[in-house]
Amino acid sequence: MKKISFLAIAFLVASTLFAQQAEFKFEREEYDFGQFDEGGGPVTTVFTFTNSGSAPLILSNVQASCGCTSPSWTQQPVEPGQQGEITVTYNPKGRPGRFSKTITIQSNAQTNPYRLYIKGYVLPAIAGMTDVYNKENKIGSLSIKNSGIDFGTIKKSDAPILQQIEYANHSKHDIDLELRVAADNSSYLSLSTTQSKVLRQQVGTMNITIDPKKCKLWGPVETDFLVVVDGDASQTDKNKMKVKFELIDDFANLTPQQRMESPIIEIASSIDLGVVAANAKIKKGLTVKNIGVNPLEVRRVVNDNNALSFTLPKKAIASGKHSDITIECTGKEVGKYSKILTIYTNDPENQKVNVTVTWEVK
Repeated sequence: MKKISFLAIAFLVASTLFAQQAEFKFEREEYDFGQFDEGGGPVTTVFTFTNSGSAPLILSNVQASCGCTSPSWTQQPVEPGQQGEITVTYNPKGRPGRFSKTITIQSNAQTNPYRLYIKGYVLPAIAGMTDVYNKENKIGSLSIKNSGIDFGTIKKSDAPILQQIEYANHSKHDIDLELRVAADNSSYLSLSTTQSKVLRQQVGTMNITIDPKKCKLWGPVETDFLVVVDGDASQTDKNKMKVKFELIDDFANLTPQQRMESPIIEIASSIDLGVVAANAKIKKGLTVKNIGVNPLEVRRVVNDNNALSFTLPKKAIASGKHSDITIECTGKEVGKYSKILTIYTNDPENQKVNVTVTWEVK
């Protein structure tokens, strides 16, 4: 009879222990509570799991990433093929806004620790509305936290971007609410609300989404949307909310070769239009040259002075060629003027070029 070595026995024992190991199989590992009221009290979800291993599964501890989240779990060993539960409760009191929490499970499972996730959006409690909402900023009977929204600078390649504006019904009656895109060219803007009927003393959010890929303007963009309260769809400033953003290109991922082949704008830093008589007009060309390789696009000229208007090159400017931005100036009030033009292009190093324009009205 052959003797079995100590190492062989140890290997057999270790192999047996490894083969008989517990493991989690969850129906889902993340839960989104969505939007719910802070004043509605704690919310709860249950994560159900099966022991897909071959040994009893024992949970030694389950801990959340903050004290606002309370877990409870199956205390007895879960036999192979049997199910257990982890119940997770989130307390929203004093925590308005978005949240994302992690629940960490310590056990004898092969995957240890194991993590679950919860998230959601807490609408502020009515008790705090006087601090959060401006009762003077109203559309009809609806009080609104902000008078508009600024997305800041976004890139053409970005996925659709969501921002929210909170509102509250301070009145003593229910409110019918609808949002409408006001401008015909605002296909990049989409709108929704958490409820079409806002009950008395109820809060909610307006959801404003910008899709940069659908926007045809470069640079600063300003539009508005109509807030229809109790059927009042009048196109007045008091019923509209402003939406702002600046759209730029994303050149961060260009390869060295693509950068070498990029267009390069050459343009004067200033232009003097000369003298224009009151109520008369003058025109002058601002020369733009492409000293790069690929065609140069003059996408937009931005200036806030209504005495100036611009005609852009109709086509992209080929390598080594030039074209003009035609500037037309209308003489208004007598005086000397100096204004900054911002020119948006597809030159990666000069997406925005500033040019000073001067003129005199006599």
